Amino acid sequence: MIDFITPEIEELKSNGLYRSLKTIEKIDFPKITISGKELILFCSNNYLGLAQHPKVIESAQKAIKEFGAGSSASRLISGNFTLHDELEKKLAIYKKRDAAIVFSTGYMANIGVITALTDENDTVIIDRLNHASIVDACRLSKAKLQVYAHKDTKALEKILMRSSRYKKRLVITDLLN
Repeated sequence: MIDFITPEIEELKSNGLYRSLKTIEKIDFPKITISGKELILFCSNNYLGLAQHPKVIESAQKAIKEFGAGSSASRLISGNFTLHDELEKKLAIYKKRDAAIVFSTGYMANIGVITALTDENDTVIIDRLNHASIVDACRLSKAKLQVYAHKDTKALEKILMRSSRYKKRLVITDLLN
């Protein structure tokens, strides 16, 4: 039934592009153990190692005892926990803003923010090498997607000049330099 995919899988394997999940047996951040071998983890989003910090673990255990292990649905459907309210209020105060919203991942933040800020009357202009989450969010938005070559500010300027008909023109980049 799925024989059609076998050649594609074989091609991925022969090109060294076939990916498989690795099972982490132990973690002592930044060290992990996979197949009995201790390795240093360079690919984590746990940049500061907070996921293994004793106070973070203790707070998570307390929250699980009080609220359970999950919300069971989105916040709009099943409601908002007081923990979310408290965190968002503290973040807003810290950032000196009227409000803040917390997303579970950067990917979801990009999807939520970019699609909320744009409509069919807008354009989003992005660097060709932006993170996949930015590209996906722009594609999901109703805005016209325009892409310029990596770090090519002259190309960006040309796109901006010829995009004046759009209600909003958003330049979205994950680059700082």
